[in-house]
Amino acid sequence: MLALVLLGGALALCAALFVYLRYSMTYWQRRKIPAVPATMPWGNYGDAIMGRKSLFHVVDDIYRQYKDERYIGSYFANTPLLHLHDPEIIRQVFIKEFQDFNGRGVHCDPENDPLSGHLFNLSGQPWRNMRVKLSPTFTTGKIKYMFGTISECADHLRDHIRASTKAGGGVYEEEVRELIARFSTDVISSVAFGIESNSMKNPNSEFRRMGQRIFEPTLDVSIRFLMSFFAAKAMSVLGIHNSPRDVEKFFLKLADELVTYREKNGVERADMLNLLISLKNEGFVPPDAHADAGAKSNGASNGLPQENRTKLTQREISAQVFVFFLAGYETTSSTTSFMLYELAKHPDIQEKVVEEIDAVLQKHGGKLSYEAVTDMPYTEMVIQETLRLYPPVPFLTREAMLRRQLPLTDVVLDKGVLLMIPVHSLHYDPQHWEEPLRFDPLRFTEEAKKARKSFVYMPFGDGPRICIGMRLAMVQVKTALATVLSNVKVSLAPGMPREATMNPRNILPTPVGGIRLTFTAR
Repeated sequence: MLALVLLGGALALCAALFVYLRYSMTYWQRRKIPAVPATMPWGNYGDAIMGRKSLFHVVDDIYRQYKDERYIGSYFANTPLLHLHDPEIIRQVFIKEFQDFNGRGVHCDPENDPLSGHLFNLSGQPWRNMRVKLSPTFTTGKIKYMFGTISECADHLRDHIRASTKAGGGVYEEEVRELIARFSTDVISSVAFGIESNSMKNPNSEFRRMGQRIFEPTLDVSIRFLMSFFAAKAMSVLGIHNSPRDVEKFFLKLADELVTYREKNGVERADMLNLLISLKNEGFVPPDAHADAGAKSNGASNGLPQENRTKLTQREISAQVFVFFLAGYETTSSTTSFMLYELAKHPDIQEKVVEEIDAVLQKHGGKLSYEAVTDMPYTEMVIQETLRLYPPVPFLTREAMLRRQLPLTDVVLDKGVLLMIPVHSLHYDPQHWEEPLRFDPLRFTEEAKKARKSFVYMPFGDGPRICIGMRLAMVQVKTALATVLSNVKVSLAPGMPREATMNPRNILPTPVGGIRLTFTAR
């Protein structure tokens, strides 16, 4: 009898869940808004949830099928999403009406999930306060302040390439994603924490292992990523953290120990942690060393309103250095690797980049200085075209912070509704880009950029939430590229396809089998 009661209860629960999901998946239709037909139980994202397609490919499919719609609704299980396809609506959301759409809608619970409380996840006033505090960390002066550290890591990369080329009789093969990931790990561990991870010589270093752990294509990592975007409330209720516990424990312990050691021993280094300690103890970042006397005299407050001069807590420091590591490790290594891949396929473009690098190095006394890497306009165009074809963040989200009308439409959004901005899809739309599959750096001449519609190119986002570390990332990518191409020429290794197939289980665009190139000594 008890078994029948339990069975009946389970069936009733399943029936109630079915009815609830079914009703949830009529959200847009009930509001007379066009939507993609949903399928139980995953809505429109079953392929992504089951690992058959990358999330951004599912978003791409929706864009291509409904590209003539200015906006279209979809469902991630019971979560309604509104895809924005009209660049003008996106501009309104990102800039003109930013105050009402400033959140990303991702899981952020600093009290219970300390590493989730970083700048990328925060919204509302906490985001504004943190952005104002951290912005001085990424000024030109501060990046120059940290460039010596980046240059030391580039020396290790150069030594590795020269030794490998010599051992191979002038030619050798390299899986460049792994090579550049090790370089990026060394850079970001030094720049963020002041620690020499030595990943170039020791691929199994703890920092390298943690970088791999964060992005590995496991069920655990994939579920956390999907839930953080589309089931943020459920994560808080269930006590699920953004990061695996071993990753969280590593970064919290590391940041605590480093801050304690530096404060106790009066240690100062040219890195981000040093600047964050200033925010912890003083509530502001000191002005750049080259600032004029008037600017220095105001440095005590760094120009911050009184309400923004509160000091960072130790947990806030841990969260910020974690996201610096997260962004600086993966996005820059991915961009550099894809750029070398495209240059290997286009030797004429590679030759132009090499000529510019050689000329710049000669101009700057053969030294790869900050001034040298910022004096490469054609190389920067190549990077920008790489970012178009391989945006490191292929989609963006925004959250309606209150009930209001979507700009330029009759759609009334409920508070908390998520907006999906298909960055990758816009980068490939032939309406905005002639022959979008073609690799062409000349798309980014000043004249071409001025002639192009805005908000169809957003590799770093746009508006007030544009990537705060964009300039540092560009410096890091150019440093890696100049280090490689000043020593070797690159070509596709035997068997390496000209069109990379992306791993459907990876969170970010990741080619199956990596990127294998042949390095030939110059």
